[in-house]
Amino acid sequence: MKTLHELYHEITASEELKAAFVEAAKSGKAMDFLKDHGCEVTEEELKAFLSAKNSGEISDEELDNVAGGCDEDPGPAIALSIVSVGIMCVKIAIDTAMDPSHCC
Repeated sequence: MKTLHELYHEITASEELKAAFVEAAKSGKAMDFLKDHGCEVTEEELKAFLSAKNSGEISDEELDNVAGGCDEDPGPAIALSIVSVGIMCVKIAIDTAMDPSHCC
């Protein structure tokens, strides 16, 4: 038997399950959906769980999943950003030299 927390993670990881849960909730069959997916809880437990999720706060586990950024080497991205800014500056300088009315 799955916990509500476990099923929640499965639903949020799958666009198909998200759509199915939303449809079940809209049609008043959320409890049937949960039961069909191996999670038996009371309606009060479901309401409390969803209320906590909608409070705007996230759990430590959810925070760990998004915190920390990227494991890849940021060097190439930084270099590309610097080159892009340089190109933009050159373009502005050329535009201004060609037509001074473009000046900020």
